Amino acid sequence: MSNGGSSNAPLHPEELDRLKKAAQEQLKSLGVDDQIKSLVAGKRLHPNPIKGKEPDFTPKRAMEQLKGQGVIAQVVKTINLSEIVENSSFSSRRQPLRSLPSLSKRYLHVKIKSGNGLALGSNATISSNDHLLVCGELFGQRFRSAPVPAISAPTFEASALVELPGHATADPSTLLTHRQPLHLVVLHAQHAPAVLTPHIASDTARISTSPSASATASICIAQRSHSWGQWGPSPPGAGSAPIGGHSSSSGSNAGTAASLAPNAAYFLTATSGQQSHQQGPIRPVTPVSTTDLLRMSNRADVVGTCDVDWRQALTNKGEVHCYHVQLISQAHAHSVGMISVDLEVSPALAEPVEPAALRAQTNAEARRDMEAMASFSGRVKEWWQDFSHDALSRRQEGGLRLTCMGEDGLLRPCCGFVKPLQLGRFLATPREAARFVSLLAPKESQETAANRLCSLHTLLESCQATQAEKALLLANLLLGYGLDAWVCFGADAVGQQTWVLTRPSKDAAVFWDPSSGMRHSPSSAGQPKGCPFRSIACVFNQRRLYGNLQAAEGLAAASYVLEDPGRWRELPVHVHDVPGATAMRFDLHMPPFDSAGHEVRLESELKKALSDHRAESLGHAPTTWDDNMAYVLMSSLAGHEQEALTGQLAANHKDFQQCIKRSIPPGCMFKGSSQHHRSLCSSSIMQGMLREPAIRDILATQVTDISFALRVKIFVYPEHVCSVWLMLALKYPTPRSARGIQDT
Repeated sequence: MSNGGSSNAPLHPEELDRLKKAAQEQLKSLGVDDQIKSLVAGKRLHPNPIKGKEPDFTPKRAMEQLKGQGVIAQVVKTINLSEIVENSSFSSRRQPLRSLPSLSKRYLHVKIKSGNGLALGSNATISSNDHLLVCGELFGQRFRSAPVPAISAPTFEASALVELPGHATADPSTLLTHRQPLHLVVLHAQHAPAVLTPHIASDTARISTSPSASATASICIAQRSHSWGQWGPSPPGAGSAPIGGHSSSSGSNAGTAASLAPNAAYFLTATSGQQSHQQGPIRPVTPVSTTDLLRMSNRADVVGTCDVDWRQALTNKGEVHCYHVQLISQAHAHSVGMISVDLEVSPALAEPVEPAALRAQTNAEARRDMEAMASFSGRVKEWWQDFSHDALSRRQEGGLRLTCMGEDGLLRPCCGFVKPLQLGRFLATPREAARFVSLLAPKESQETAANRLCSLHTLLESCQATQAEKALLLANLLLGYGLDAWVCFGADAVGQQTWVLTRPSKDAAVFWDPSSGMRHSPSSAGQPKGCPFRSIACVFNQRRLYGNLQAAEGLAAASYVLEDPGRWRELPVHVHDVPGATAMRFDLHMPPFDSAGHEVRLESELKKALSDHRAESLGHAPTTWDDNMAYVLMSSLAGHEQEALTGQLAANHKDFQQCIKRSIPPGCMFKGSSQHHRSLCSSSIMQGMLREPAIRDILATQVTDISFALRVKIFVYPEHVCSVWLMLALKYPTPRSARGIQDT
């Protein structure tokens, strides 16, 4: 896509067809179509017909009489030509960009067009509330499409501008060395609500819900990977607007909106509704916002992923080429459909790269990958002979793994999946990082831990991970904080397991459980509520792997001085041993989210469901809710999240007990039970509540003057991760005047 171009250039036939369709849709929406039909039916177009003879009624004559009666002129005044141009969608594909974020940079214009033959799961029941969306990442720049209905052949029509490395005047052949592919993830958000209440959903609160609101196209700003200190947006200067300035939905201002943040990634998404002029990144406007859709879904499963070699666009001279790429299932490594992607470099390359040069580069990369694994395999064979000889009679339980397969199908040393990560400002401490990792939903099948490890981008977009993937992410985050962190392969009481080890000193060790975020001392292994792990086979980080030579005496008796060759056998891993492209880092997203509004919504929906359950299933009298008692419960829920974060008893635990004692009248009984959830979907929360014996016991209580209380507290973490705590309680007078308090 070039940066210039004549406004009088002839339209492409495909563009002309889209323009006609957009005009027809607007005429129909304005009722003009029906008015013209009524004119024709009433023969009002023929004021002087020949008596006894039907007029020669042709489309041409009808148009002439429409013009003569001024109907066409009235239609032209009524319709909005700018909306027709925007809705035709060809402006984002063929029409030159009016301006780029920076004329000193090159950009890759990515257009996600459609999918074909997507396998959404034979066992899954697809409802009208299910949605699909595409998430993309390249050079640390991320973007998402607007949600579309979940069908096997969806149309996404989402576009993005991704900044390419180097200067716009640099030789395009220098870009061939940047091997990182464009990574795409197709998500299936299941059973999301179809409509969100505007005052609750922060993203939809900006939208005009008027029926006359028309579809527009807006340049949207996505978060960039680089830290603000090094790659922060340039200060406003001549010819640029302040960052976070106003955006216009008109086509003529699209380039202006794009110039707001020179160091951001931009994406152009078809949206509906009018956007209000508010500061901050402009988000795709849809009937269901992407943020709330992902937070409130029962699950956001990965349909498939694919890597697109964007360098193919370097061989095109001012043309848009469509690439049909296969989506690969993570669990089974087979095709689950196709997705169509348009790629174009802007500004257009004066001298494109020769296809032969690209083939030579990809062939050299393939040879490098083979040589890297061959060299590593040779050293592993020698290492294994020495290790197995020394540890033959004292091998630990749990498999010793030296290599793992990535999402792209490449076999890598385990150390190749470890890299210090600094993902922005939202996780300020190692314990916050551990809590965030623990809140990632577990995958239904843990088999992928032994088959393929998903990429960081896939993990963060789906917010699902196996135990092994959680351990790798946690170790990478702890390394980013500067801790001496290691990934452990070993076993627990059930079977093979993965966790993280940190060493405050060379002879001390702390275990981090990535599934709970809790820390354990190796000396507590085997004790009730102690360390759940039983044995350790090896540990590794980004530089080296150590195999455990110690006898199977348990974790408490083991030495964690990894540098002791009598207890641990070292296998160094070099950078050139790892095949594939070097992954780029990016900052975590923290989208705006109205947690208080969603707390009110959940409480309202759960109260109704619980009242119906007591009335219909248990045959009890109408349920009375006590808002004052519910307010007191809130401090307990805040303490639960603090305990999960720090691993220590909350400081306000005694305060809560005192609050309950003073708020419950003398001679009354109090019962309460709390529960934790990861989802904001009220139906799944209700199911979890009914599975809890303590909550069922509370609901089954039937005495005189009983009142219930429910409080929900949401703690928001980066991406679309939430920690949801709720507490259900009741109070009722006891037969005796003695006052009792029972807290379950």
